[in-house]
Amino acid sequence: MSRKWLLLPLLVVILLVSACSSSQETIKERNRVIGQTDADSEFMEARQIAEIEEWKDNPDKIVNFYIINPVTGGLLIPPVQCKGVPASSTESLEPNEGKPTSGHGDYWKVPTDGVDVLTNEMAGRDGTFGEPVHYRQCMTVDGNYIDISAYGMPYIVSSYAYTFPEATVQRDYETEARLMQAEAVLKNGGCIDVETLVEIPCSEE
Repeated sequence: MSRKWLLLPLLVVILLVSACSSSQETIKERNRVIGQTDADSEFMEARQIAEIEEWKDNPDKIVNFYIINPVTGGLLIPPVQCKGVPASSTESLEPNEGKPTSGHGDYWKVPTDGVDVLTNEMAGRDGTFGEPVHYRQCMTVDGNYIDISAYGMPYIVSSYAYTFPEATVQRDYETEARLMQAEAVLKNGGCIDVETLVEIPCSEE
């Protein structure tokens, strides 16, 4: 056997050892303190997503749509009761990108307006394409339509019922009077305490 073939296993061992020694000492110490993370998972996030999707797929659910006035903190309009969870404007029954061809490749075939469109975009569990952004829309329980922009207008979608008291802004006449007195003191060359706005002796520098 050639000498170079005898050296090959030795080189592999050296590479493996060097790879092991490249771990950061800080990470080693962290793992020693908190314990090595187990590779097993309970998949709780995936379970929660599946539970939410199951809940959202119930047509009998009434979901409250709260559109908040960004100035006052109260509601812009009374709460809207939607038939199910409000949909997103970017979600659709057709893919966002597709090729109306009969070629082959890694594509899904989606019938759209009588044409088989090939797309690499997979539909979600609810049978729609796209992700929730831009604006939300829903049909209300009394059969009306509403949509609200996702940009600039805060909103909450929930099966909970909330109240939103209007934020109150009142004029503080007492502090305003102290400010006017403090301004007069400063105008006359005096000094004030910036916390209390009361005149104090000026310190000599």
